[in-house]
Amino acid sequence: MTNMINSITEALRRKRNLRATIKALHALSDRELKDIGLHRSGIEGVAIGLLEVHRKERDKSEGKEY
Repeated sequence: MTNMINSITEALRRKRNLRATIKALHALSDRELKDIGLHRSGIEGVAIGLLEVHRKERDKSEGKEY
């Protein structure tokens, strides 16, 4: 039961972080996006990638190597 609750909590946290990252990137101007090498159409993909990298680094620091 605890495992299921942890999984649901983790999924909700990931979804909230993804939405916040996408919102922050969409708030940037086209010029700011260009400065960081990003086109508006690539925001969602970059956001997903960023959160995946963050998750892997967090898991590595917690000793959860996959």
